Amino acid sequence: MSLPALVSAKLAMSAEKRAKRKEKAKRLKLRRPTHAKQVREADRLFSLLVRSVGRCEADDGRPCKGPLQCAHLFSRRYEGARWMPANAVALCAGHHVFYTHRPEEWDDWRRTFLANTYEYVRGRAMFGGKQDMDQVLARLTERTS
Repeated sequence: MSLPALVSAKLAMSAEKRAKRKEKAKRLKLRRPTHAKQVREADRLFSLLVRSVGRCEADDGRPCKGPLQCAHLFSRRYEGARWMPANAVALCAGHHVFYTHRPEEWDDWRRTFLANTYEYVRGRAMFGGKQDMDQVLARLTERTS
């Protein structure tokens, strides 16, 4: 094969590769967001919703320190209650750290805070299962706008 034929064949191949890359990029843009991206967005919106209270909800006599944070009463690991407003409170950073490192005091405080709804929220946390992220995001977007 002559040199000009090799060059033209190589150029044709690189143009074909560029076209395939462009098509793949287009397909990726059209895909719906991954579950992980939807979870991150839901967490961001939920945190805004919880912190919109505007004050630390810990009424335990300890002084407040730092910015407000979204504190889940039952771990975020339990997706059934992860974005449930009854499962979160706004705490200052000081109270959040205090209760994070003192699980017994945290359990006492959350039982007092939740009072009659403790068992309901616990049941949702333990047995709620996976959430439909489209519904979760729609609900949170509606509440935060």
